[in-house]
Amino acid sequence: MGVKLVFVTEGEAPKVKADTMNKRNAMRYGPTNKPASSRPGRSYFKSVLKECLRMLDCLGVPWVQAAGEAEAMCAYLDAKGYVDGCITNDGDVFLYGAQTVYRNFTMNVKSWANPIAFWNREGFFLLSLDHALRLFPIF
Repeated sequence: MGVKLVFVTEGEAPKVKADTMNKRNAMRYGPTNKPASSRPGRSYFKSVLKECLRMLDCLGVPWVQAAGEAEAMCAYLDAKGYVDGCITNDGDVFLYGAQTVYRNFTMNVKSWANPIAFWNREGFFLLSLDHALRLFPIF
């Protein structure tokens, strides 16, 4: 069974979400007059993301930058049948209409106690590491 990954990166947060994130950050770290894009943590994240995307290009792994939230793009790709499922722990992917979602996914074989949560139209399932190894022979 071949597995081909498609990575989806975040786009710009919707204004409502950006406003909420700014308010949370102001409560946690104090008010700031700097826009989110000029904060040191955000620019560092963007530079690391850019390096990751360059690495994916070098490896020939496809990636898509979402216009907004990555979960919305993941759900769209899944609902349209372009992918077989989404690997994410963000529950918003369900709200956007994803059909098949893998949660708590890890490549760490020491985390065998953490099952992979799998959801599709038929219901919710928990997979043991043994079952996950059969589904994903890339381990």
